[in-house]
Amino acid sequence: MPNLLGLDDCSPELITNLLNRAEELETSPQPLLAGKTVCSLFVEDSTRTRLSFEHAVHKLGGNVMTFSTQGSSMAKGETLYDTVCTIAAMGIDAIVMRHRENGMPFNVAEWVDLPVLNGGDGSRAHPTQGLLDLLTIRQHFGRIHGVTVTIVGDLAHSRVMRSLVAGLPKMGATIRLVAPLSLMPNDVEHMGVEVYTDLDQALIGTDVVYLLRIQHERMVERFEHLSAYVDAYGLNSERLHRLPEHVAIMHPGPINRDVEIESAVVDDPRCLILQQVRNGVAVRMAALDWAINS
Repeated sequence: MPNLLGLDDCSPELITNLLNRAEELETSPQPLLAGKTVCSLFVEDSTRTRLSFEHAVHKLGGNVMTFSTQGSSMAKGETLYDTVCTIAAMGIDAIVMRHRENGMPFNVAEWVDLPVLNGGDGSRAHPTQGLLDLLTIRQHFGRIHGVTVTIVGDLAHSRVMRSLVAGLPKMGATIRLVAPLSLMPNDVEHMGVEVYTDLDQALIGTDVVYLLRIQHERMVERFEHLSAYVDAYGLNSERLHRLPEHVAIMHPGPINRDVEIESAVVDDPRCLILQQVRNGVAVRMAALDWAINS
């Protein structure tokens, strides 16, 4: 059963095929999901991922069954296991899910005999975000191999970072992680990446600056003064002007303007955030087609 649960389980060949397929479907969508129904099972808030998955299903001619915990049987005490089994019994063709707990999509994939696509689980993985970022980098540079990507921010709580760490090196990219020690992952020494606590040092020779949101809802240790983080790790106009013209700026959203990224930087032509959003729909079309029709 084809499941997309994490990029650590994807070969370079599969990643390349999904990126190529995404570009094909972006220019000419086909009714590949006609007569198919995908359940959008988001047990954690989402805007970009949920909407882009649902839009991808519609562009491929499929139907979406949208689940909301508010007013559902889960709100009345039903377990996720029973909820998922009930939904699967309705004859759907795939589940796209997000959950605040690490590993929950893996559990769901064991409970049901249909494809499960991970729309983000806790701080563990966000595979389609990783894929759309890889596609955006490939489009901008014409390649991924040899590109140096500097990821800055709340690394300790970031599933996006973990998916990039799982996917980028497979495609020949180099990763630099930058954060204060309080926001550095406990297992960073096992990730095979370059580690910095000084942003200005890390930016020397980089090709991509990838900013991560300060996740107040997951933060365990916070800065006493947010301004200290902004000064040390925010991408402001001064830092941007010191970067070569080829450097791309990326962010998975939602953005905290004037925290991890200054408003003027968001509006700079080198900022690829909206291209990332557009690629999200294409990548999710490719992932759905692969999972359901393989």
